[in-house]
Amino acid sequence: MPLNKNFLNFKKIVTKLLFFEFYIIANVNVLNLLLRKVTSLSDILNLACLRIRRKWKYSLLFFLVLLFSFSSVIVSVSLVGSISLTNAEYRLNTYGEWYFAIPYGYDNYKDWLSKKDWAESIGTAKSYGTIISSDGIIGLGTIDSELADIGRIRTDQGRFPLEDGEIAMVADSLSALGYDYTLGQEITVSVMIPAGESPYDFLMIEKTYTLCGIIHEYSNLWYLDRNESNQTLNSALVTEAEAMELIEQAKRMIMANSGLSIRSPVPQYFISVSEENRELAEEQINGYLAVARKDGNGDVY
Repeated sequence: MPLNKNFLNFKKIVTKLLFFEFYIIANVNVLNLLLRKVTSLSDILNLACLRIRRKWKYSLLFFLVLLFSFSSVIVSVSLVGSISLTNAEYRLNTYGEWYFAIPYGYDNYKDWLSKKDWAESIGTAKSYGTIISSDGIIGLGTIDSELADIGRIRTDQGRFPLEDGEIAMVADSLSALGYDYTLGQEITVSVMIPAGESPYDFLMIEKTYTLCGIIHEYSNLWYLDRNESNQTLNSALVTEAEAMELIEQAKRMIMANSGLSIRSPVPQYFISVSEENRELAEEQINGYLAVARKDGNGDVY
């Protein structure tokens, strides 16, 4: 029995030694394989460098082609981005930043709009009368600073009116009235002030203003495709005090001649709304106007 037990122990020891030897041999083989691969990779790199040195002209040409191609891609991407930004800026300079417009509104509309979170900016214009020219009707009135900002309304020459008796006009409107673009000249116009209930009733007042500025064209570019009340945009601007004096003068003339009444100036609202809120804004504006509008006026565009 002791002899058999010793034999079994010896057998286990021999088995472990053989397994250990096999493990060492396997790892050595793996290591040799890795070394051969590393050596092969090193040889490949050496051959590549040698080939580049022998054919450096072709290698340089290939490098230059790659560099030129990469540079062309970068320039193309930059150009496309720059052109897109330029077009977007041109569009804003031409048509303004506003998205919705109410060309025939009422004073209480502004209070409602100002309470809406989606209304980022609200610009207001007021139409006090119109001027007949050889090229059609010219709107006369005022705009506030917010509309000048979101509408990108600016002067090409001179400035906006600051004093009573001054007027700034769009160049096309001046030409239609037969005037050139000389600042400081006197401009005499016949202003039609709405009177009575009929849209065809008006009072004519002749006024003389001093030209203080040439407005960059906008009134003929802002197209309102559902302007059912045919309201004109103001291409002739005066101060608010001057506009109110025009209305007071018309009221004095009405009292002396007939029983007609002068209609209140028409406020026009231009609203800037972010893209994600436009659907909600349109729904709420149309819902409000459906209840608040008078005589069918007040559609949103």
